[in-house]
Amino acid sequence: MSPTHRRRPRLAVGCALAAIAVFGAVPAWADPAPSYGELLAQLGQTPSAVEADALSDAAEARVRQARARPNPNLSIDLENVVGSGPYSGLSAGDLSLAFSQDLELWGRRPARVNAARADAGAAALRRDLTVVDT
Repeated sequence: MSPTHRRRPRLAVGCALAAIAVFGAVPAWADPAPSYGELLAQLGQTPSAVEADALSDAAEARVRQARARPNPNLSIDLENVVGSGPYSGLSAGDLSLAFSQDLELWGRRPARVNAARADAGAAALRRDLTVVDT
């Protein structure tokens, strides 16, 4: 094989790529830059700002929950059921019904509410810092 025979395909491919690059290229135009007001409006839409806002909302919900009184508890216990010997069947079973209510004495509830408020305040500050950092 002659050296010119090997060069022809490479030369043809090179010329074809050059023609595509020169004639097939379309000028690219950049979009205009957004205004300062548009940039400020988009600050709160970044993923980190949305996450910080959701965490702040969750902390506010914990404050509302801390203000509520605790729910009463009702429990049913069933013992010695379906045993063997004298404890066979349901007649020897023991059924216990218990009702309990948590009493918040000595400032327990206000302390819980104040702790939730402090957490919500810190979450709001973290949200503001996240928006400023973006």
